[in-house]
Amino acid sequence: MFSIVIPTYNRRPFLQRAFSSILQQTFENWELILVDDGSTDGTEEWIHKFIEAITPPVSTKIRYIKTSNNGVSKARNLGVSLASKPWIAFLDSDDQWLPHKLQTQDQFIKQHPNYSIVHGNESWYRDGQTLKQLKKHKK
Repeated sequence: MFSIVIPTYNRRPFLQRAFSSILQQTFENWELILVDDGSTDGTEEWIHKFIEAITPPVSTKIRYIKTSNNGVSKARNLGVSLASKPWIAFLDSDDQWLPHKLQTQDQFIKQHPNYSIVHGNESWYRDGQTLKQLKKHKK
């Protein structure tokens, strides 16, 4: 149902949180495409160890692609071009999802079959505090 695309560049310290939020999803029909845009911070070594630590079949749902540094847009577009599921879900490497995110969106999609784009809300945190978003960030 969902191809999750994460572009990353030198964000290894954040990937654990992003990946863990995917593994905690209550909805299981997904694949993860991590596009490493030429990281030099040990991302490649970390991701291979992370995938090895996960048991199949979950580990088989994760694809890692390393490219030369071409920018986040090219990395994201490459991930989309490799997607095999009908819906694309973007997750930035320094973000995380709530456990029911994909399940909630799947239910919404089923209730609104004519929609081709779905956007969820977001909360911003820093140092354990919720940040107030500016008017320009309103959905």
